[in-house]
Amino acid sequence: MEDRRLSTAGPRERVRGALLLALAALAALAAPSPARAHGGHRAEALLVLKADGTFQVDLRVDLQDLLAEGPDEQALDPQALDGLRALLERRLRVRFDGTPVPYALTFPRAEAGGNHVLGGLVRLEGDRPAGAGTVSFSASRAFGRVTLTVLEEGTRSGKTSLLDPGDRSEPFVLEAGRKAPEP
Repeated sequence: MEDRRLSTAGPRERVRGALLLALAALAALAAPSPARAHGGHRAEALLVLKADGTFQVDLRVDLQDLLAEGPDEQALDPQALDGLRALLERRLRVRFDGTPVPYALTFPRAEAGGNHVLGGLVRLEGDRPAGAGTVSFSASRAFGRVTLTVLEEGTRSGKTSLLDPGDRSEPFVLEAGRKAPEP
């Protein structure tokens, strides 16, 4: 059997209710989300391909913003830094020719005795595979948008791009990896 309930509200009350519901929906959409309030946890990465066959990525990001339940900056001891390092190693990737490569992750300011770990610099360093033709970088969605600049030492090659949350950069073609044209 079909259930037909009659509304006791008249047309004017129904229109008023619909307008109030629409206004509430618009207010919810306009309210800043935590991600929007902090600029979407925007990060900046500089990936330098060094002439000695290594690479370095300097990532500037507010780690306190990144970690929902992050530790207080004053409470970071070596064990907490190790946990933070392990978390970041799972969320950041450097790929050569599409294959992820290992890297060492450090906090240069913390290791120099500074107290700016959560508002500062994360460094990735590793070896570039011999003969690699391309490099790409990715960070998990937790980082929000990432402005990535790739530079290759000893060449005039470089590129800056904006990565949406969780995206991998387009492969950057390495000058050193390019083969000479065949005659």
